[in-house]
Amino acid sequence: MHTQHNSDETIINDRILSLRLNFLYEKMIVSVVTTILAATLLVVGLYKTINMPHLIEWYIAIIVIGLVRLSIMKYYKYKNERPDLHLKLFIFGLGLAAITFGIPGSILMPKNAYLQQMFIIVCLTMFTAGSLQALQASLIASYCYPLLTMTPVMIWLFLQARSIYTFVGIAIFLFIIYTLIVAWRGYLTVVEMFTLRFQNAELIRTLSKANVSLLQMNESLVESQHRFQSAFDYAAIGMALVSLNGAWLKVNRSLCNLLGYSEEELLKIDFQTITYPGDLEADLNFIKQILAGEINNYQMEKRYFHKDKHVIWILLSVSLVKNQENKPLYFISQIQDISAKKHAEAELEHLAYHDLLTNIDNRALLEKNINQLIMYSKQKKLALALILIDLDNFKHINDELGHDVGDELLKEIARILTLSVRNTDKVARLGGDEFVIVISDLYEEKIAIEIANKILKAIMEPMNLKGHQVRITGSLGISCYPRDGTDMHALLKCADIALYQAKKNGGDNFQFYSKPL
Repeated sequence: MHTQHNSDETIINDRILSLRLNFLYEKMIVSVVTTILAATLLVVGLYKTINMPHLIEWYIAIIVIGLVRLSIMKYYKYKNERPDLHLKLFIFGLGLAAITFGIPGSILMPKNAYLQQMFIIVCLTMFTAGSLQALQASLIASYCYPLLTMTPVMIWLFLQARSIYTFVGIAIFLFIIYTLIVAWRGYLTVVEMFTLRFQNAELIRTLSKANVSLLQMNESLVESQHRFQSAFDYAAIGMALVSLNGAWLKVNRSLCNLLGYSEEELLKIDFQTITYPGDLEADLNFIKQILAGEINNYQMEKRYFHKDKHVIWILLSVSLVKNQENKPLYFISQIQDISAKKHAEAELEHLAYHDLLTNIDNRALLEKNINQLIMYSKQKKLALALILIDLDNFKHINDELGHDVGDELLKEIARILTLSVRNTDKVARLGGDEFVIVISDLYEEKIAIEIANKILKAIMEPMNLKGHQVRITGSLGISCYPRDGTDMHALLKCADIALYQAKKNGGDNFQFYSKPL
């Protein structure tokens, strides 16, 4: 008996592990393609500053390892009897990819090329943050990737023995710690989700068998009804019988606890009443398909309103119960709380698209937003301005007052810039003391000039930071779409040239790249 129990437990664990592997491999194809695209971006951005043969060798290694990972996935699809072995192979391939992708952060790091170094660090950071969501199903993989990718660049930064590099190294160290915490939380959520999904499937089978028994064997009616009632009442997830028009017919204790209603209160309303308006149409479309016989069941992520009006994310699984004449009777619904999973996903997305220090947009989100604004400006035949901002003598503040004050200054500058622009404009930090503002709906040049003057005036106001009164000025370079460029890279390049001219003129001023509009 004990041996049979162990055998059943092993089978359950293997099935859950298979679900986790399927999740990992579903995300892996996108991961491999993204890795090669990211490597291509690094090659294009660094070929002038890094030994070309070494760069090409590294790029070929990235492609080869990507093919190896795809081969491992093909092997898993062909022969998947040993999920534990396949998980080890997945982690092995991931480790190779992480180590290789982290090489530009140490061995291939260009010397005396600050912008290229920051470019490498930003690329590695964004790619590492973006990859975490695809690795949640394995704690080892979630830990392995950021550690193997980011640790080399962190060590390299600390070995430079310069304060600015040490500061960036500390930021990378904090980033690694944060990603490990987020990875751990994401892993717990995913494992719980897969475990409950497996239990849901088993529970549905149990309920279906019990229901068939009720219809087919009158002699076992009492026993079958008792079995169904027990499974329903004591299920760990929310369970409900729902009428064809959406009214709750029967609900269990877990569902009442999840939604905050008593059983009597729920039985007086229908599911449409507590469904988030934006999710109702999709839910009703699935119900139409199931009643029309187009599908047998459906599963969807949706939102319910708790009794106290806050929103809950749930995973809804619905099956239709029919009688012996194949006529629909009612729905069986399983409702699982996935709010923690959604929160973890939101945290990962925020980490991938926002600056760690100032919490404003980072380069990745800037590029996404500016591409949309350029498309809009093209359709509406409007201009668009990009303002590149660099603080004057920021290094002096760091050296004299310390990095803590420097960090607070950067946060305050981010706040000032956000308050200085319109709601339709975008503010982002590129890194260091460089910021970007994108001004949309530019009908006339005067708007950009007014905002630039407003920024210069706001920046030079004295600030009290950690007991120090700090004064600083800024230099601004401005480029315009479509006159100076039709994409972010061209506009940034032109704004950088204008910024250089502003610095050359003594700082605390702004310059356009070319003649005014």
